[in-house]
Amino acid sequence: MRGLVAVILTFAAICLSLPISFDTLALFTLDISSGKSDIFPICYLKASFSNNFGISLEDYMTLDHETFNIGSLKFMKPRYYYIWYKGDKFDLDLGKFKAKHYNTRIYELLRVGGIRTDIFGVDVSYKNRMLKIGSIYDLKGKRFCAYANGKRENWQVGIYYDGLHSEISADARMNFKKFGDMKTWLGISAKTSELASPSILTGCSLRYGNFETSLQYVWKGSGYVDFAFGDPAYRARKWAFYGDIAYNFENLKLGAFMRYNSSLYTDGERPVFGLKVSLKDLTLKVGTGDLHSELPGAQKILLEWKGYVSIPIPVLKVRKAEKRGYLTPADVQKDEDGDGKSDVEGQVVKVKGVVTVDAGILGRNTSYIMWKDYGLMIYSPKGLDVKEGDFVMVEGRVKEYYGTTEIIVSGIEIINEKKVEPLSVKIKDIGERYEGALVSVEGIIKSIGKHSFVVSDGEETIKIYIKKGTEIKLDLKIGQKVKVTGIVQSYKGTWEILPRSPKDIQIIE
Repeated sequence: MRGLVAVILTFAAICLSLPISFDTLALFTLDISSGKSDIFPICYLKASFSNNFGISLEDYMTLDHETFNIGSLKFMKPRYYYIWYKGDKFDLDLGKFKAKHYNTRIYELLRVGGIRTDIFGVDVSYKNRMLKIGSIYDLKGKRFCAYANGKRENWQVGIYYDGLHSEISADARMNFKKFGDMKTWLGISAKTSELASPSILTGCSLRYGNFETSLQYVWKGSGYVDFAFGDPAYRARKWAFYGDIAYNFENLKLGAFMRYNSSLYTDGERPVFGLKVSLKDLTLKVGTGDLHSELPGAQKILLEWKGYVSIPIPVLKVRKAEKRGYLTPADVQKDEDGDGKSDVEGQVVKVKGVVTVDAGILGRNTSYIMWKDYGLMIYSPKGLDVKEGDFVMVEGRVKEYYGTTEIIVSGIEIINEKKVEPLSVKIKDIGERYEGALVSVEGIIKSIGKHSFVVSDGEETIKIYIKKGTEIKLDLKIGQKVKVTGIVQSYKGTWEILPRSPKDIQIIE
């Protein structure tokens, strides 16, 4: 027993000497008419030996658990437990984990094609700027999987072999900026024994200003169709159709939706129509039919909450930057797997950069840093005391917040001062590459709103949004040629530039 206690204490001491993050994602659904509810919490615990190597434990708390014994003590076994490595050229997962390689699962979490399955084994891959190839071996099923994913700025294509389920598949997604922010995706999958009867998914979404709309259709063949938890369409025998339209206000989204599938059609029922109101993580849905399959009966009025809670765990000893190294904003913004999130999301990192705007100007407790043409948002709920030109080393956890990559700051050191110049870019090039960066664009003013105006360079347009803290007055006229400097950000799918002060808007003609 003394030996066991010594092992546990040693392991705890090692973990507490590492940067640790503990996060919980809670999915809560309430049927307002009946009072019935469903909750599905997911917990994530990460201990990082370095910025690209660590241990993760993940668990679905409401599901049944296996247990194991050490001596006379019984322990709950988490659903996933694995070692991970994310390098410049190679990635590795080793243990029990969920393999995730796909390009769909964009709208209503519906997926056809790719690999998304539980693995007890190893997943190793090689990657460069345009290609990622890898293989998976599952020790329990004694089967191989393989995948290859090609990526360019506006598109991504993947091919897959899933040996665990005897399926081959392909998928793709593309982004266009001709008509606002448009995305399209396609997935096809089939059993190796039934290649002539594939499952097919196709969809598109469009965001133009404050408006957004999405359409999606899936045909169920021999390939696996991965429906979202609670989606009533999983009962559909052959096909399902989804449609949404919404308008975004400052912190509120109002929308309407339609759902129809082959089961409703066969039973002689009409499509399900409904309205929804979203306030950050809270959504109220009212529909003409069942909106949630996991609750008994037909749920026509639902309240859904998707909450993400992060609990920082202090370390006993913080290793110095010169020993553990540091990242740049470019490293943090990397998305090699194409899932729309930073490859180091959830990890505690140190990042260096030059502050490009005084804290609080573009948002409460918010600022931005930049280094070698890449930018990054930094945020601290306790407030930031930095100003433009400060050369800083920031420590904190990487988080994705409504599509924006940011650092939740736990510590910041001002090293000295440096000057950073804005990047002169074309409007058509503004996108993920310049998120958080300080840029300058030139163009003609096409329209002016209460807190914004739109600039065109003859090819594309960009929204210039004025924050209250900048003290900028919109004394402008349509048709004027201007040079605008500011921070690039994505707001609800639309790219825009945030000027920092009146001097960032220069009238050329």
